[in-house]
Order: sequence, then C-alpha cells, then structure tokens
Amino acid sequence: MQVVVARIGKAHGLRGEVTVQVLTGAPDERFVPGATFVTEPEASGPLVLRSARDNNGILLLGFEQTEDRSSAEALRGTLIGFPFGTIPAGGKLERSYTLKFSYE
Repeated sequence: MQVVVARIGKAHGLRGEVTVQVLTGAPDERFVPGATFVTEPEASGPLVLRSARDNNGILLLGFEQTEDRSSAEALRGTLIGFPFGTIPAGGKLERSYTLKFSYE
C-alpha cells in the first residue's frame, strides 16, 4: 500500500522540472531534496527529488531522473508517493485512523 502525495502535471521549462497537483497536507515536509518516491506506474520510478520550488503558487519539482523537458513530459500523469509505514525524508508519517462503530 502506498501513500500518494502528488500527481505530476506538465513539464515546466527546459531543465526537467514538472508541475504537480499536491495531494498531501504537509508539502513542506514531503517535498525535500533527497526524498525518494515510488510511482504509479512503477516503470516511471523510483524518483529522487532534486529540487522543489514555488512558482506563482504552483509547486515545481525537479527529479534526479529528469534532466530535460522530454524526460519530464514523459512523467505526466504519474502518481508519486511512498510506501505506507515508512518515514519520508521530511520526517513525519502521514497519520491514519481506525474507526470502530458500535450499534446498540
């Protein structure tokens, strides 16, 4: 099982950066250089984060595996995350809860 933290969007610029749709409440903790992400589809990863920056409210990520626009564009639509139960480079685990219902 994986915790998905973002979906990769379009390529940005010529240096291999991509836009992302953030799916986590703690982007500053998840997207730190050196973090390794699993991908869906698996053939696209794993990806190691090289850079993260804000561009007018849009998060741009650069990965070690994407050196140019063509390789970045190939990742479009890829989901990135980490295996549930592991601690990503940022520190904290995503929190999960188990709810128990009782009917009387």
